[in-house]
Amino acid sequence: MALTVEGTCDTVELNVKRLYLPGLKLKSKCPNCNAPYERDLGDHHLSYPVVGVPEDLTGYCGGCEHEWALGSVVLRLSLEVTPADDQHPKEGVE
Repeated sequence: MALTVEGTCDTVELNVKRLYLPGLKLKSKCPNCNAPYERDLGDHHLSYPVVGVPEDLTGYCGGCEHEWALGSVVLRLSLEVTPADDQHPKEGVE
């Protein structure tokens, strides 16, 4: 019988204090001086993330010392069914 996933899960706590997302960067510009702004999520974490709940972010410009609201991000989580190992013949094994 094939495995299926049913139901919905709107919000779930990951129970982690810091979530680093290497490879993702947030980019914007300082609204005060127009300097480029970048936050590497591989270095700067999301704090106590909850899946499906917006997290408000702020930016800080070191050039003009201006802090502003960047907006919000929402963490999404997906669950994918993959075939069991016994359904994938391994090379060299008979």
